[in-house]
Amino acid sequence: MKPRKSIQPEFIVKVCLLSLVIALVFSVLNFLFLFVVEDEFLDRGLSQEKQKTLSVYETTGKWEQPDNPNIQLYFSLETLPDSIGEILRESPQQKEFYGQEGRHYHLTRLDNDVFLVYEVSSLLIVRPMRTGLIIFYGITALIITGVACYMAYRMARKTIRPLGQLAQHIAQIDPEAEPKKFAQEYPNNEIGLLAEQLEGSLRRVHDFIEREKQFSRDVSHDLRTPLAVAAGACELMEKEGQSAEDRRHLLARQKIAHAHMDLTITALLSMVREKQQNSVVAQSLMPILENVILQYSYQLDGKDIELDIQVPGSASVSAPDGVLEILLSNILSNAFQYTEAGTIGIHFKDGRLSVSDTGGGMPDQIKSGLFVKNIKSDHSSGYGLGLSLVKRVCEYHDIGLEVEHRMAGTVIHLHFP
Repeated sequence: MKPRKSIQPEFIVKVCLLSLVIALVFSVLNFLFLFVVEDEFLDRGLSQEKQKTLSVYETTGKWEQPDNPNIQLYFSLETLPDSIGEILRESPQQKEFYGQEGRHYHLTRLDNDVFLVYEVSSLLIVRPMRTGLIIFYGITALIITGVACYMAYRMARKTIRPLGQLAQHIAQIDPEAEPKKFAQEYPNNEIGLLAEQLEGSLRRVHDFIEREKQFSRDVSHDLRTPLAVAAGACELMEKEGQSAEDRRHLLARQKIAHAHMDLTITALLSMVREKQQNSVVAQSLMPILENVILQYSYQLDGKDIELDIQVPGSASVSAPDGVLEILLSNILSNAFQYTEAGTIGIHFKDGRLSVSDTGGGMPDQIKSGLFVKNIKSDHSSGYGLGLSLVKRVCEYHDIGLEVEHRMAGTVIHLHFP
């Protein structure tokens, strides 16, 4: 794998270069601004003297030398100082000239051959300080760049380094181990938010892996008994000499085993999927109840059992789609299968659904391990899903489960939110 480079040095270098360029551009612009301001100040002085000289000429008809000794009138190109005339012939629009021995002139034209020349060498402030200003602005640019580099370094430590630490932390996490909370170790900013999101994602991935593992364990464990029952029934049916009654009994065993497998798979799949916050919906209870009763009514054949259903037609419960049918199928199939005679009651009131039977009840050894997988009595192949999986389904979907033991029979209560 190609080694990855850290963006921290690159970030610092780019910020430093950007700061240096900005500082240099600012220094150059400020330097030029000083020259422009100084020239503008001198040009205004010359312009005022020009207006004054023209005013005197219009009044007297004569050109008079200005009172300012640094400003002189010249009446031809040849008389202009420091070869200004030759330069002016080549560049008639030029107004600023450099002379010998550091002299500096500003010129304005009054008439075709009349010139007003301002010798400003002694008035210049910026130009004599040119070298010092360049050094000053250079040092200032370096200081600004240094401060920017230091701030970039601090910013990189505060932002980029925690990202690297977060990446190392994620890389060191054991995918098989339960993820620990680590988001609080990072700053309370976007990095902390990223850590929280990663922590939540790792938690969801871990939960998904655990659900997959649990699903594999449950499938291998909970389907073994009904598969064995179905396989045994098939082997017996293959033997010769079976009466019609025996075959009917074996076929019923196969149906029960198939129903148990179907319930188990459906219940397991309901817990493999990740819970959705908006998956809980209001469901009408009566249609689902009628469908489940019809589905497992064959278990009542030949039994003296009365169904006591006290469920309002408008009754509804809040549960994820399909979960209510899973729970009712398991509870009612157990009640139908293990009640030989009597009454099976189905009552609903104030969000509580109760299923009762008048069977022989559960033995004491069963009551203590009611929610253990495939717990069974001496005369039973197992209480359906052993209520273990039913309990997990209820816990997973926040549905209350309560088992009430009576002298004759058992009552199972489901409390819906």
